[in-house]
Order: sequence, then C-alpha cells, then structure tokens
Amino acid sequence: MPIFVRFLILLTVNGILSASTNNVGTSCPQLSVICARKECYRSPFYFKAQMSDGERNQKVSYQWTVTSGRIVEGQGTSSIKAIANNSHSITATVEVQGLPAECGQAIASMSVFTEPAPPVQQIDEFGSLPLEKIKLRLDRLAYQLRNQPGALGYIISSGKWALSGSAQNYLSREHNLESGRIVYVQRKAKRPLKIKLYVVPAGANPPGA
Repeated sequence: MPIFVRFLILLTVNGILSASTNNVGTSCPQLSVICARKECYRSPFYFKAQMSDGERNQKVSYQWTVTSGRIVEGQGTSSIKAIANNSHSITATVEVQGLPAECGQAIASMSVFTEPAPPVQQIDEFGSLPLEKIKLRLDRLAYQLRNQPGALGYIISSGKWALSGSAQNYLSREHNLESGRIVYVQRKAKRPLKIKLYVVPAGANPPGA
C-alpha cells in the first residue's frame, strides 16, 4: 500500500547525557524517543523511550506528556500509545527519572507531522435495481480503482442488499480486482434501500453512512 509523503522529525532536549567530571564512575545514558511501530504517520501513534550507554539494571520511571493529543496507554512505562487531535502534528516528550543526580535532567521528545487524510470520492448512489442496470455503475467504480493503486472500493447499503455478493463477484471477475479491494458494509436503516459506491484512497478514513 503506497504511503503518502510525510515528515518525521526527531528532537532531543537535554537528551544526550554525559558523565560528570566529578564522578568518573558514573555512567549516564543517551536518551531518545523513537516510533515503536513501522507505521508512524497516522493516529494512533506508538512512542518509545530508548536509552543506551547507561548503567545496567537502573530503576527508572517515565513521565510522558503529549501536545495536540492524549495518552491512552502506557503512562509511567517506556512506551505509550497516543491519539492525535485534529491537528496535523503530535509531539511526545518523556522525562526519565531515577538516574544518578550527576547525569542531570533526562528529557527527549519526538514530533510527527502528517498530511491531512486524502478525501473519499463518492462514485454513485442508487436504489433497488437489477444487476444488469447497475453494471455500468460498477464499471465506473472499477475504472477509478484501476487508476488509483492502493485505493479501496466501498459499497455501503442502507439495509440488507440481496445483490451485494453478485456485485462483488462482478467486480472481481470482470475487472480482475482482488477481493480485498472491495469492501461491503451493511448499515441498519429504516429508510428505503440505498446503495452508495465510494473510492477510498490509501490513508483515507472510511466513509460514513
């Protein structure tokens, strides 16, 4: 799946620590914040405090703060999970406590900047029709998917749609689209049956009802 261009910036604030000249035997670590997962360009974000070159078996604690978001898991540990607000960036800062006093203050942070999610495109909307009358509409959806590698095709029905399987089979068979690229969603609704066709680019949020 293609990844849109995004910028990842690592910042350390007092993050690289050295031994005090008055305490030759003190070993102070280097501290940084890294992304704890391969994907680090959209919410939720996973940050990890990484220390090296320090005393082994040091008992330390981690105090995290997040700007433009909130921590949902991991406060007090070396790794956190954070959810971003409606901002295009999020910064996680960690302070490691419990190191020798000679090491000074150990703080590091990481900022992730992301692009807005690409827009979802609605291709068509129709009611209860026989398969022969919706094939042209499905053809237009398939055309858009072929021209947007990595995009998914969403078929959303407001209620049970008897032709959902036939429509998916038609797209796979006639247009050689992998079954994983077509997503069918049935939503509960009291209104008359409506079927909506969408193209969802890579990185976009799935469409609503």
